[in-house]
Amino acid sequence: MPFELDDGVLYYCNRNRLKETEVLVPEGLRGIGPDAFKNCFEITRVVLPEGMTFIAKGAFYFCESLEEIVLPRSLREIGEEALAGCESLRSIVLPEGLRVIGDYAFICSGLEEIVIPDSVEKLGYASLAGCKSLKSVQLPEHLRAAYEDYF
Repeated sequence: MPFELDDGVLYYCNRNRLKETEVLVPEGLRGIGPDAFKNCFEITRVVLPEGMTFIAKGAFYFCESLEEIVLPRSLREIGEEALAGCESLRSIVLPEGLRVIGDYAFICSGLEEIVIPDSVEKLGYASLAGCKSLKSVQLPEHLRAAYEDYF
């Protein structure tokens, strides 16, 4: 198995043991740990299981080929730099119920559009900075006052 797990958290993915470009994260996990998939350049698609509540700091940092990540409805937090530098990621569906998007979460990603759910209480500083392809951002009313802080 290419994953290292501890207490319901996937902490490390051995990219040398990954045989596929699509990753189906095992059921029963609470989250993805810090830097777990960092620099896994070959990954194009990730499916996270229902029940998972967090993606930690830098979890998918510079996964340059990542085109799609399927997030569970149970997700509550996307950590700092979690999807930073994911240049091939053009869109993402954020679940209603998500509460926190960390600082620099999507910095320098390839996002073209994003809809921030009404449930988000904190949208981190520069979370969408450097997204040169970004054409459409939908923010809930309660986050619009700090609009400039997100870019």
